[in-house]
Amino acid sequence: HPQLCSRPCIFFVSNTCANGDACDFCHGLHPKRPVHLDKRNRAIFEQMSPEARAAILLGLIGRKVQELGPSYRAQQLVQALAAAVGVPLERPPTMGKRGGMVLGALRSMSLRPLLSFLARTPSENAPEVAAISEDLVRHCRCP
Repeated sequence: HPQLCSRPCIFFVSNTCANGDACDFCHGLHPKRPVHLDKRNRAIFEQMSPEARAAILLGLIGRKVQELGPSYRAQQLVQALAAAVGVPLERPPTMGKRGGMVLGALRSMSLRPLLSFLARTPSENAPEVAAISEDLVRHCRCP
């Protein structure tokens, strides 16, 4: 946590969340606001080829999964993501100065938004990528 939560509950902080355990939002503590790509970085990222975007995201996802704790099953799921997207898990492509700004912003994001970006990257196997991503989140989630 907070690598895997979707969004913090804005009502929990003020003790006014009426949904309790059934709330779809995170009731954990978050040290700061989640990082998002600004308009310029989104434009730069979207101009990259889908293969380049997937390679960058897979490299970051692999690193984030390792930071959560080494798990053979989690590594298998990252490999399955790479196979589903059709991009080998190698070093991400080199990027220019503008790409470096995007990479810096992506590095500071948590795992869940990176998986979400990957799921939205055009791919023939989009449903499989989404299913593997959710399986990875379930596997890595704290009990």
